[in-house]
Amino acid sequence: MHKILILKAFKKAEAERILLGEKKPSLINKAEDIADYVFQEAGFSLGERSYRDYRKEAEALRTSEDDINIKQHKVVCGLLKYLEYDNYEEFKKANDATDNNNPNIKVKKKTSSKFEVKHKIILVIISVLIIGFLSFKYFNTQRWMSWENDHYIETNFDPENYEVGNLKLYNPDRIANFRKIIPNCDTKFYTETGSTNLWYGKNENGVLEYFTAIGKHPKTGKTLKEITDYMIKKHVCID
Repeated sequence: MHKILILKAFKKAEAERILLGEKKPSLINKAEDIADYVFQEAGFSLGERSYRDYRKEAEALRTSEDDINIKQHKVVCGLLKYLEYDNYEEFKKANDATDNNNPNIKVKKKTSSKFEVKHKIILVIISVLIIGFLSFKYFNTQRWMSWENDHYIETNFDPENYEVGNLKLYNPDRIANFRKIIPNCDTKFYTETGSTNLWYGKNENGVLEYFTAIGKHPKTGKTLKEITDYMIKKHVCID
């Protein structure tokens, strides 16, 4: 049921962005939202392109009995949590029991009476009001952070900054340990056990920048790469 899992995740990401005022959220933005959530909650970094590829594969099999295979277990766990399920069995049970969640089942349409239409409209209006209230409460009680110069800082929610991607969900680890630095030959590129201490990526102008923790470039959103001896010799300690 991985195809249902990824399709529902994208559907939720789209709904959240629409609530913030976006009329037609792009696939890239939706995939980035999902990727950020999974990284923060499951500690697994997977590029937004991979999520879009999974969605494309799922869409191709929407009316088929075949399923896709999300290879990364932590991604599956992150998606389950994103959709508010405790485990895969709970998700499977919930989606097996509901025809609307099964992409292979077509539901016949029936003609509605004026009475039904009127009450449906009322229910829609009530639902919109409830969703609007809950969304307002969520976005104003949730903690947020934004990038400032060389580090993340906690900040208040702002719809415009959120829409352009400047706001991220508050992450104490990002606040404490994620920094942009200018390395030199004396920088400790590796720990005593040989683990990486520095990651790099290009900014909007194609200039290399270096960071103290794994993650995504705060401006471009692209996944950072581990530093290597080759990169150190060529771009940091130049003979």
